Amino acid sequence: VAVGTDRQWLVFCDAIERPDLAAAPRWLAVRGRIVGRAELVPEITRSMAARSMRNWIALFEPLGIPCSPINDYR
Repeated sequence: VAVGTDRQWLVFCDAIERPDLAAAPRWLAVRGRIVGRAELVPEITRSMAARSMRNWIALFEPLGIPCSPINDYR
């Protein structure tokens, strides 16, 4: 998932059913999300662990949230 804009952030938070993250002043701007990444990523990870990768992609793509599977050499 690549949430690059503040608007995408709000759509993303709605999609993962985390209105608390969308409403938190510290996460509203890109800078806050970058600076607080160490705290924010675990929160997002916990929310996203509830569904499969394919399910998230099917949800995010129509919303315009950039996403893709993570590929490896295996």
